[in-house]
Amino acid sequence: MKKSKKIYVALSAAILLSGLSLSTALANNCKDSDWYLDASYTNSTSMLTKARPKTDTTSGYGRVISGNIDRNYGMGMQLKRGDNGKDLTGTYRVLPAVSFPGNVEVYVPSNAYENGYRSVKMHISKYRGYNSGCGSSEGKWSPDSV
Repeated sequence: MKKSKKIYVALSAAILLSGLSLSTALANNCKDSDWYLDASYTNSTSMLTKARPKTDTTSGYGRVISGNIDRNYGMGMQLKRGDNGKDLTGTYRVLPAVSFPGNVEVYVPSNAYENGYRSVKMHISKYRGYNSGCGSSEGKWSPDSV
C-alpha cells in the first residue's frame, strides 16, 4: 500500500472513531420514566416524580398517555428541583408549567442545568374548573430531550 493511502485509511478510521465517541458523549438522560396521577374527588390534584439527573441544557419531555383525551381537564408539567421539589431559581425566571391540549407529548422548558441544578423532578398537575373531581392520568417523562 502506498504511504498516502495508508495515511488516508488511518485518518478515516480516526475520524470515524471520534464521531462515535462524540455521539456517545452527547447522549443525555432522555430515557422515559412512567408516572401515574391518582384520581381525586377535589377539582385539582398534583404529584412530584422521583428525582432524576439533569445532564444538559435541553428541555425536559412529558407525555400524557391516558386521562386527558376529552380535554375536560387542564394538565401541566414543570421541572422542579430534585433535592426538595421547589421551583428552580437563579438568574433566569421560573418558567410556567407547560399545558397539554390532550393526550400528546410536549417539551418542558427549564433553566435547571444553566442554574446549576443537576437533579430534577417533574411536577404534574391536573385541574378542573368545577368541583366534580379529577380522573386518573398516566404518562411518561424525562429530564432531558433529544
